[in-house]
Amino acid sequence: MSKEITAHEVIKNFMGVLDTTELYGVEALDYAVSSVSDFSSWEDLKNNFVNSRANYGNDWNGFLVNECGITLLNDDTGAITGSDAGSGVSKNAEDIVLESGEWQYPTETTFSTQGLTVYLPEQDTLNEDQQFIVGGLYSWWIDSALDLISDSYGLSFYNDGVTCNKITVNFVNDSTAGYLAYVASSYFYYGDADYAKCYNLSLNINSYYYSNLDTTNVNGSGDKFKFAGYLDRTLAHEFTHAVLAANFNGDYQMPELFSEGIAELTHGIDDFRLYQIYNIASSYSNLSSAVYNSNSSNWYSTGYMLLRYFANQASLVEDTISAYSTPTDTNTTDTNTTDTNTTDTNTT
Repeated sequence: MSKEITAHEVIKNFMGVLDTTELYGVEALDYAVSSVSDFSSWEDLKNNFVNSRANYGNDWNGFLVNECGITLLNDDTGAITGSDAGSGVSKNAEDIVLESGEWQYPTETTFSTQGLTVYLPEQDTLNEDQQFIVGGLYSWWIDSALDLISDSYGLSFYNDGVTCNKITVNFVNDSTAGYLAYVASSYFYYGDADYAKCYNLSLNINSYYYSNLDTTNVNGSGDKFKFAGYLDRTLAHEFTHAVLAANFNGDYQMPELFSEGIAELTHGIDDFRLYQIYNIASSYSNLSSAVYNSNSSNWYSTGYMLLRYFANQASLVEDTISAYSTPTDTNTTDTNTTDTNTTDTNTT
């Protein structure tokens, strides 16, 4: 069957629904899934994803290629803007996050770009690697990550309804921590205890995994490269969390499979998490376990695979919905009741 729209267009429409609906959490996910595909809900999507694996026996690669549109071992990382998702332009590990211009260190501890104000640590509190990272954030990585997210999903800090447009950069240096970086989001609850708006963001980078950086490599490569990968891709993942927290109602209520999967979809993980993808896809039982069991080590690869399956399947439907409308449900009052924090972590 020929594709009516690309997988990328499906995801962009899907994210547009999530951005404009007045629903939140899983209800918003269900509505968005059913709006742009033949799947009736997020749970229905998960069930079909698992059941489709049963038709392939030992042919795990056939399942990935035919059902998910995932082609391993080519140059494309699997990013939603890449050739595997229908763009016609291969996005490899080095160019999925584009850098242009010279590195320079910011003259102030605050700067703004693309609707986002960034707060930095004082320079004299940072080691050489951390200073290079700050210069990279200022010169390339934040702009490039936001450009990629906007291209991928049509979302930015300029969108209507954005509730937070500031982020504070922090560093830790922890060899025992299992994360490369994470975004922490703070929320005010309004009226109905299930509804909250993000009002503050922080980006926390574990510079243990980005030490002894090669300052001639604009992607951010250090002595733990094989373990941590390029820093610019980690940042694309993390800024996806930041943009979604600022735009989506009840983002903190989203299932981890979606939250981590969509952040990985931004830059693609066919290369970096190739073994995990193979292991999950290798059998029906492995895939079923990864989808239905709450295991944080699988959220990233499984969520990515699930969303690639969703986009591929929806793109094959002849009358795929390419336009969407918002529901008539309305939110509760704007009376603040409480405050909480959530954390989105990019683990190793």
